[in-house]
Amino acid sequence: MNTKTLITIATAAIALLGAASAFAQEGYTDLPEVTHSTLTRAEVQAEAISARASGLIPFNDHEQVLYTTGMGKTRAQVVAETLAARRLGAISNNDRLVELTPAQTEAIERAGQQALDLQMAAR
Repeated sequence: MNTKTLITIATAAIALLGAASAFAQEGYTDLPEVTHSTLTRAEVQAEAISARASGLIPFNDHEQVLYTTGMGKTRAQVVAETLAARRLGAISNNDRLVELTPAQTEAIERAGQQALDLQMAAR
């Protein structure tokens, strides 16, 4: 190689090293505090077994965790409550929020209960 090529390579190497040092940063020294559990290993395992048995932890990746919130409403209840809310003006056709009075809320719930009672009587 000739001298001109060596000088070009050396200059490029120095430029690359200089550019790399421009991006160097100070090390991160703020580490999170170490916390220690107050539970024993056996207590943690017992809690995990209990949670799995109650359905809060799935057994595998394909299993879904379902939470029960009590008896859901029937279709008839939902339809009756929706119609009652629309009749009372509780459902708006725009993005306006509608605050219900306690009497309106009670009337809507009563409509749903009446629909449920009719459905049960029909059986």
